[in-house]
Amino acid sequence: MSESWTVHAEVYDAMIARAEADYPEETCGLIFELGEELELVPMRNLQNEMHARDPERFDRDAKTAYFFDPLEFQKVLQEKEGQGKALRSIYHSHPDHEAYFSKKDREDAVPPDWGEPLYPGTIYVVVSVKEGKAADVKGFLWSEDARDFSELDVHRSS
Repeated sequence: MSESWTVHAEVYDAMIARAEADYPEETCGLIFELGEELELVPMRNLQNEMHARDPERFDRDAKTAYFFDPLEFQKVLQEKEGQGKALRSIYHSHPDHEAYFSKKDREDAVPPDWGEPLYPGTIYVVVSVKEGKAADVKGFLWSEDARDFSELDVHRSS
């Protein structure tokens, strides 16, 4: 039996709306938690800009990858943590592909030769968007026992 994470309807709906609006490019963002409250913070996908600047290092465009500004990420993280909120999720979409945790997704979460996730306890959410409409949502959480990510069902609260 797989584990699950239920996301408040307003946050879930905002994440889906953003993924559909950004189609055919990947969307990305963060979800913070304070007690039972969740807050969605959409981030700008800079992948196209990075690809244009350095196509060798950033060999994909925004249709198949995402990249948010590390300085903006740190600023948001510090601001939210200063408010007592914890990073609960990093989300992105897969336009016209399934909701799965790709090799690149895993390397971003656990850099090669690192062995541990950069953000322990964070759920990595992937939204499959096909022809502009969300088709599936899955989460991936690091398992200490398996030393790998396990899949979570992500549900919208009613």
